[in-house]
Amino acid sequence: MIKLLKPDPPSGGKNIGRLMDVFTREVHLYENLLPALNKLGSVKFCPVIFSDLTEGKEALVLEHMKQHGWRDPFNKKSGLTLEHVKLVVDWLANFHGLSYKFITQYPGGVEAWSKDNPWYSSLFS
Repeated sequence: MIKLLKPDPPSGGKNIGRLMDVFTREVHLYENLLPALNKLGSVKFCPVIFSDLTEGKEALVLEHMKQHGWRDPFNKKSGLTLEHVKLVVDWLANFHGLSYKFITQYPGGVEAWSKDNPWYSSLFS
């Protein structure tokens, strides 16, 4: 999958994704946080294969997740079945549980982790 940020609006200002530096955050999530979570359990998520964070040219190339058992819904217009929604909720519960376990085991807790990872903490400053 290839992700690109839209250009800045012609009327001036910045694209909200660029303003919030979302691609930098996403790269750190894939390259730093998810590997740490995977040491505590399994979080299936696509790794970044390539990234360019140059302003105005931001791009991410992500691994195709089909080889890991993921797939698109059969009919995207009709939405997910209840069974698929339950799978999503189970995945999110696992992700958040591992995140909680990770942050409670991090020396100094969430405050120390935020200081050690400014890409995260600046989102909430």
